Amino acid sequence: LETMGYSLNIDYSDNFKTETENSNESLFEVQYAANAGNDFWSNENQASWASAFTGPRSSNMVAGAFGWSQPTQEFFNSYENGDLRRDKTVLYQGCPDFSGIPYSASYSLTGYNLRKFLVPLSISASYDNSPLNFPVLRYADVLLMKAEAQNELGNTSLAETPLNLVRKRAGLANITTGLGKIDFREAVLHERRMELAFEGQRWFDLIRVDNGQYALNFFHSIGKSNADQHHLLLPIPQIERDRNPNLSQNPGY
Repeated sequence: LETMGYSLNIDYSDNFKTETENSNESLFEVQYAANAGNDFWSNENQASWASAFTGPRSSNMVAGAFGWSQPTQEFFNSYENGDLRRDKTVLYQGCPDFSGIPYSASYSLTGYNLRKFLVPLSISASYDNSPLNFPVLRYADVLLMKAEAQNELGNTSLAETPLNLVRKRAGLANITTGLGKIDFREAVLHERRMELAFEGQRWFDLIRVDNGQYALNFFHSIGKSNADQHHLLLPIPQIERDRNPNLSQNPGY
C-alpha cells in the first residue's frame, strides 16, 4: 500500500473533516453530499446522519442532534496520558467546542459525547444534511491488521513497527519491546479500540479474538441485557442450511 501512495495523515482529526476527505489515509469511505435534495427522509441518504446520531443534545455545536453513541467513563479512562486522539474523539465537560466555548455535557447520560463525526454549523446547518464522508477502511486500520497478523504468526518483533507508527501519530511512545504473543495481542486490541473508536470495528474485534464475553459482562453489569454466551453468534438462517446441508447451526439455536 505504501507504494500506492497510502500513508497516515499527520493529524488524526483530518480523517473526519470535510476539507480533508478521501485523503492518502483513506482506502474506502462512504461518500456523502449536503444539499443534494435526497436526504434521509426521502430514503436516498445522500447526506450523512452521523452528526445527528452522535452529536450532543441541546447544543449549539450541531442542529437537532439526538445524542446517541455516548462514550462511557471507562472508555474515556482507557486513553493513555498524552493520547492526542482523546480530545479529537470525545466531548467532555469544559473542553472547547468549535467556537472555543467550554462544552457542557448536561444532556449526556454518561457525561460525554462524541466529537469525531461532528461538523460545524457553518458547514451543516441541518441535523440531517451533513456532507461528511464516513470512513470504512483507513491505512491506520491496515497497519494494525499487519501488526496483529505478524504477532499471530510469531513475528512479534516485526509487528512492533506498524503498531508504533499508529502510536507515534497519536503522540505516544513506542510499545514496550519484548512482549509475549498474548500481551502483544492485547496491546493491538487496545490500540484498535482507541484508534478506530466508534467506526464500527470494536464488536468484530472482540468476536474475532473470542472475547465477546467482555461486552456481555458490561451489559449485564448495568442490567441492560439478558444475553447469554450463545448470543455472541447469530443463528444461521434455515433457508441457507436448506441450500447447503453441510452447514450446521450455531450452538444454542
